Amino acid sequence: SQNLTAASTYFGMGTVQYSKENYTLALDYYKKALDIYLAHYSEDSHIIAVIYNNIANIYDFKGKASLALEYYQKSLKIKRLLFDEDHPSLAITYNNLASLYSKEKDYDQAISYYIKSLKLKKKYPGKHDSEIAIIHYNLALAYQNQENFELAMSNYKDCLRLLQQNSNPQLISSCYESLTRINMRLGNMKDALFYDKLSSASRKKEVQPHGILPVTVTSVNQIHGETYL
Repeated sequence: SQNLTAASTYFGMGTVQYSKENYTLALDYYKKALDIYLAHYSEDSHIIAVIYNNIANIYDFKGKASLALEYYQKSLKIKRLLFDEDHPSLAITYNNLASLYSKEKDYDQAISYYIKSLKLKKKYPGKHDSEIAIIHYNLALAYQNQENFELAMSNYKDCLRLLQQNSNPQLISSCYESLTRINMRLGNMKDALFYDKLSSASRKKEVQPHGILPVTVTSVNQIHGETYL
């Protein structure tokens, strides 16, 4: 119908503005699309779950954590009704929830959702290696913030193993630096020196054309928007 055509147009315009980081305008378009879709479909529709996820992302970017959480949970509720537990779309919302909880320093919840996302991504080996590496990095960071150093080191090493195949010098350097700091904290000076040398070598590879070193990564923002075909 004409209204659904308008909803599709609003959704498309919202996605364009979202990609340009014009979040206030994107939110306005997404809400216009959502109003029309809610009037035509049951709430348990994939397009509505997608819009909820993207609205949640916008609230997250705007620092409105409680609203972001509300919309992520709405999206997740619909997806769980529509899809099997191993559907890739669930991994997107799990990862976005983990990122939100991590920023709010609720590391138990962050870890729980990162692990859920990781399990789904690992069902498709090779396809998502770079994303899996980043999830391992973010998991390591959450464990490190909890002072669970053994699990932190294990996830940094998993991240490095994947990054050898999907080169990301800045993230590799950050993993080595974190492993250096953890081993120093634990008094493992031999391992700390080993990783410090690797970190130095990695940072030399990062030198930009003008000789400026990029800022060390401390966390990786991996919030995913969704499209609907």
